[in-house]
Amino acid sequence: MKSTQIPLRFLFMLVLPAIFAYLVFLVPAYYWLQQNYDLFQSLSSKFSPDLWRDLEREIISLKSFLLIGFALLILVQTFFVTMLLKKAFKPIFLAEKTLRKWTENPWEEEDLQNLTQEDLFSLCPSARYFLTHIKRQTEVDLDLLHLLKPGSNDPELYKAWKNLVERKKFYLKNKTLPIVARNSEPDYQRRAS
Repeated sequence: MKSTQIPLRFLFMLVLPAIFAYLVFLVPAYYWLQQNYDLFQSLSSKFSPDLWRDLEREIISLKSFLLIGFALLILVQTFFVTMLLKKAFKPIFLAEKTLRKWTENPWEEEDLQNLTQEDLFSLCPSARYFLTHIKRQTEVDLDLLHLLKPGSNDPELYKAWKNLVERKKFYLKNKTLPIVARNSEPDYQRRAS
């Protein structure tokens, strides 16, 4: 199932009650229709035999009307419930897409613009709070990393530290993420010890 598809259980939960309600009407209506048809058929055979063809046509058209009405109810109900669920789930799918984007790209508040245009406004303040909090936490982590800058005596440790600092900067600003290869020369200046 695609992440933007509406789960079928929600569709069934909203369509099945309407189908059940119509069946509660349809079964007795069909029963009484058949009872009345049998009564009129027996009366027509006794008093007016040429009326039988008209009764047959009427019973077929009434049964057809009931069944076509049932089919149309299912189709129309399914269509409108699907449209309603798409509108209701759209902000959730958009929030999921934005969160996935934030895990791979710099954090931008512009990504929240689409959330504010949707009907589910409670997602926007929550997403904005999340973004603000994660940015603040990343800035604190970056400040702590600058305090923990390793010396020049361990090049592998310096490469790992530099890579971590660059990744934190990447998420805070729209810069390209540098790839620090394991075997590349460290990017630091030598200090006299």
